Amino acid sequence: MEVDGRFAKAMAYCHNDPEASYPALAATFVVDGHGTITYAFVTADFTLRAEPTEVVKVLESMVK
Repeated sequence: MEVDGRFAKAMAYCHNDPEASYPALAATFVVDGHGTITYAFVTADFTLRAEPTEVVKVLESMVK
């Protein structure tokens, strides 16, 4: 799964482009100090969110 591709797609949705026919997405991203996306959760189901323990695990791995 390509993280950067998901980010680009999510950004198009998040900017509420009036020409786009897509709904806003629920999204969580973790970006390191170099600007690299190390974690991405994007879903069209607004009732779903990234699992907090999963995000914490990613953040903890970045400080090692």
